Amino acid sequence: MGRSYQCMAGTIYTPACWEALVGAGSSYYFNAGEVEVYKVELCGIKTGNVANAAYCAGNNISVDFTSVGITYTAGNVFTAELSDASGSFAAPVSIGTLTSTANAGTINAVLPAGTTSGNGYKVRVVRSQNGVQSLNTSNAFIVGHRISTSISTTNHCPGSAVAVNYVVSGCALGAGNVFTAELSDENGSFASPVGGAR
Repeated sequence: MGRSYQCMAGTIYTPACWEALVGAGSSYYFNAGEVEVYKVELCGIKTGNVANAAYCAGNNISVDFTSVGITYTAGNVFTAELSDASGSFAAPVSIGTLTSTANAGTINAVLPAGTTSGNGYKVRVVRSQNGVQSLNTSNAFIVGHRISTSISTTNHCPGSAVAVNYVVSGCALGAGNVFTAELSDENGSFASPVGGAR
């Protein structure tokens, strides 16, 4: 049933109180006087996933969100925040805002110039009123290049030639760029890849 909390008789808990009791997360069950059991959905902001694409620094990115159990007043600002390349929000970067009292919306954000390449970036949405952050984050996405590879057959002998086909999406490549085909170990790990033809 999840975590239980003993409610005080005659006490009415507001959404802000539920947040203070349990913090961000999924639904919890509450025991009121050991008589009735209630399922309460935590209030907060749910960030939607972004398009599964490779982005470049300076690109626009749309961040959808919905808000549960909260009423906003005039002047509330929703802010889209960007993680670092590993998905950490220890030092988030603001990439777009939307002034709104609605419980759903889309923030038209911009990835900052100078954002380094990485494949673990995420976004979340926070609000100015009450100061509680997202209940979740978006999916991970790429800033930089995405390279899709394929080979013509699945069985090869040591020393045989292998044609590696590739398609690059994302940012434009600079002059003098070199592509290198790398071979994993027998378990598919690229911890110590073997470089091949260029």
